[in-house]
Amino acid sequence: MSNNHLLLLIIILLFSALSTSKKQVVHVQIVARHGDRTPYITFPTDPYSALWKEKGGLGFLTEEGKQRMFRVGQDFRDLYPSLFTDRLNSFETVSVTSDLPRTVESGKYILGGVYNILNITNIKIKTWKPNALKADNGDCPAFDMANDAVKQSIQFKKKIQSFDNVISHLKTPTGLFKMNFESCADFADAMLVEKQNNLTLPEYVTAEVYDQLQTAMRIKFQMLSETQFERELSSGVILERIKNVFKTKVNKKQLQQGNSFIPYVTHEWVLISVIRHITGRLLPNPGYGDAIVFELSRNTINDEWFVSLKYKPGNSSTVQNLRLCGKSKYCSFNQFLQKLSGKTIALPEYDNIYIKSGST
Repeated sequence: MSNNHLLLLIIILLFSALSTSKKQVVHVQIVARHGDRTPYITFPTDPYSALWKEKGGLGFLTEEGKQRMFRVGQDFRDLYPSLFTDRLNSFETVSVTSDLPRTVESGKYILGGVYNILNITNIKIKTWKPNALKADNGDCPAFDMANDAVKQSIQFKKKIQSFDNVISHLKTPTGLFKMNFESCADFADAMLVEKQNNLTLPEYVTAEVYDQLQTAMRIKFQMLSETQFERELSSGVILERIKNVFKTKVNKKQLQQGNSFIPYVTHEWVLISVIRHITGRLLPNPGYGDAIVFELSRNTINDEWFVSLKYKPGNSSTVQNLRLCGKSKYCSFNQFLQKLSGKTIALPEYDNIYIKSGST
């Protein structure tokens, strides 16, 4: 190699390194699971039913959950300090949640952690209705019909046949005499929460039975994102909002502080659906406070824009890169838009699907 060629190669490498180092994170949107909660069902022989009432009722955020989501907010402030001012204002950030108390509270605690607000009472949250962050809530017949079609499929029926024995084993001791696969998966959640709270599981829930129950719960959540239509209803609205907020930033070249962080707080299967919808990957069930992170960055040298996809566990202050558009770290903004083509759904269109499917 001649000296001229060597010099040219060095210049190219230096320019590439310089370009990479000048990427500035401009905006972050996250899709997060709510914090630790009580079980969302109990059963006739549950020895802890009184305990769940003391903790606020079924499906409510626990003290551990409140603390976790506060820490999640602190983590994001530490990860992206340049995005935030010192005081919370609606121009800078807003939390969007489903309408359940555990997600609303979680959204408030995230913002409380970001801005070190210990009393979250006055923090305002935006909830979406129709409930685009919780399409399985029985309010969307279109989603229910799609989900019922999955349940009736030969593939699904084969999957759940293996749980016949464990269901028969549990009916009498639990008092759930009409237990089917779905109520078995709900019972699995109750056992998971009891274990997370260091409570003693019933004797009839052996280690082997417990493992089968957790497998049943995973299959139930996977089933909720099995078809393209299910994924569009459960994650398409979120992705449409993320795309449009990013487009506004890019088109207006908004680089100043403000409107810089949006947390969408939802449920574990929605996180599974979002990742499955845009990457094809099937994640294990997300933990409490886990978050999918969408970063919008700008190269200050050549004014190129990029999107990065990351994952932050709720029990960790670090994030890990996920592949997006075949890239391990930075996906060009245009590639990101192409990736989402046909995968998002606008709220008016979502409303029409509800109406057309018979929802009132």
